[in-house]
Amino acid sequence: MKKPAALVSLLIIFALALTGCASGMPENRVFSRADMAGRIVGVWRTSLAAALLPDARGYETAEELAGALRYGTVDCVVIDEALAGKVTKAQRGLRVLEEKYSDGEWRLAIAKENADLTAAANEVITALREEGTFDAIYNYYMNGKGSAPEIPESEYEHTIAVAADSSRYPWSYLDADGAWAGIDVDCARAICDRLGVGLEIRDVPHSGLVDEVWYGRVQFAIGAMERNDADLEKIDFSYAYVTSPQVIVVRK
Repeated sequence: MKKPAALVSLLIIFALALTGCASGMPENRVFSRADMAGRIVGVWRTSLAAALLPDARGYETAEELAGALRYGTVDCVVIDEALAGKVTKAQRGLRVLEEKYSDGEWRLAIAKENADLTAAANEVITALREEGTFDAIYNYYMNGKGSAPEIPESEYEHTIAVAADSSRYPWSYLDADGAWAGIDVDCARAICDRLGVGLEIRDVPHSGLVDEVWYGRVQFAIGAMERNDADLEKIDFSYAYVTSPQVIVVRK
C-alpha cells in the first residue's frame, strides 16, 4: 500500500530536521580540543582567547560569534566560560564542550632572576585570594556584580614597571579618561599595594609581554599569562590570581 504523498513529505522534512539539514546548520566536526587542528576558530576580538589564538577570526559581539558558528563561517568558538552563555543564547543549536580549551589560570610573568619578587608576590596572592579580593574584581568586570574593591591611592616610595596589552577588554584596557582599568590591572594594583609599591603600566602587545620580562624592561607582565613549558625556558610564573577557563562552543 502506497503512503500518501503528503505523509512522505512530512517524513522527509522530519528526517532532515533531525540531521540539521532543514535548518541549514552545517554538521559539527569539533568534538574535542584535538579536533580544532586545521579548523577555523572564532574569538571575541578583545578577549584573552584572541591572545591565546592569534590566528583565529575576531568578532565584536557575542551575536556575531554565534551567527558565524551557526552558519558555518567558523567551526568553533573559544571564549571565557563566564561569557559562553551569551553565545549559546544568541543562536539555537549551539553547545559548550565538556573539555575546556584552557584552564585559564592567569599568573604574573616574572624574571627568573627576580626570585624574591616571585616569593613575595606568591605570599600576597595567596592572602588576597583567601580574602576574596580577586573574586570581587572578576565579578565586577565580567559579570557586572557588586563593585570593584577600593585600592587606596597611596604614596609609594618605590614603583615597579608592569607590561600589559591595552586591547584586552575587560582584562586590561584604557577607559574613557585614558586610565588603565580591567581585571588584570586591578589585580596587579591590589598585589602591588600589598607589596607596598606603586606600579607604572606600559602598553605592550600580548606577543611581546614575555620578552619585556625576559629582557628586564619590566618587573612583571599581566594578561593571559598561563604557565607553559615554552615560556618557562625564559621566565617564571607566580601563583594564579584569577581562574577564568576558556571553553569551546560548537554546533550541536
